[in-house]
Amino acid sequence: MLTTQILVKNNEETIKETLESLIGLKSKILIGNLGSTDKTLDICKKYNVEIIDIDKKEDYSLIRNELSKEGINFFINPGEVLVSGSEIINSIEKTTKIYVFNNNTISKEIRIWKEDEFINPIYETIINKNCNLNSKIIIKSKLKFNYYENEEHILKSWLQKNPFNLDVIYYYSFYYLSKNDFKNFIFYSQKYFAKSKIINESYINLKYYCAIINLHQNKIKQSAEDIITCLVYKPNNSEFWSLLGDIYYKQNKLEKSKSFYENALIMSEQRNLEDNLPIELDKYKKHPKAMIENINNLNKNLNYF
Repeated sequence: MLTTQILVKNNEETIKETLESLIGLKSKILIGNLGSTDKTLDICKKYNVEIIDIDKKEDYSLIRNELSKEGINFFINPGEVLVSGSEIINSIEKTTKIYVFNNNTISKEIRIWKEDEFINPIYETIINKNCNLNSKIIIKSKLKFNYYENEEHILKSWLQKNPFNLDVIYYYSFYYLSKNDFKNFIFYSQKYFAKSKIINESYINLKYYCAIINLHQNKIKQSAEDIITCLVYKPNNSEFWSLLGDIYYKQNKLEKSKSFYENALIMSEQRNLEDNLPIELDKYKKHPKAMIENINNLNKNLNYF
């Protein structure tokens, strides 16, 4: 039996499209109501769903786990649509990662699970290193959403209770990045790096965004050091080569930057898409191609004069 869960709070503008995308699923649909006061629930009642009112909680993993049923579970958020793979989901029998498209970024997330439990009071997630990626199941985010209440408060409480927990420091970093608070983003990132005893995909993902912010702030040397760490870990990652091209382009070292953009295009054909690192579509192919063309045009103009 497949059970689909959706957490809602005042999503009247997007919930219909989300529910319409699930019509092909042979699934029981549970709507976890976090306190909607608009027409969200009225729209949901037009579909074959069960609405469950959620008591005010500050632990979203607990909410997800309480809504989970025996058998296979699947979740989608308001503002997202299932664009392909509904027939595949009905036949899946184990925990699975799928593609989630959000603007120009593709993440690989566990949205289908059996018996596993969510962890983290916020940005809830499932850890299962043995699950496979099914690239034919695709969710597309139509609209940015955030059903978390008191986001910073929950993070602070989590950090106070678990001051040495790397996960909370990691998510705190990205919380500040989402707010464009680059000072605090770098502060918590450095705190994460200092406490981490291993270099893994989370470490590298954070390093990558540090490289972007440092380049944005014209800290060229630090940005280069960050992205080189990333390349040592994942030399076939096209986005890393593309950012290294940006670093050299910023220094007006055009031929060197061009060679890195060319590497990015080569690596885009070789990258293992089943790792847990997100894929930035612009940096993946579009950006390096545009930058190579730009450099070629600049060289032509220089030769002309």
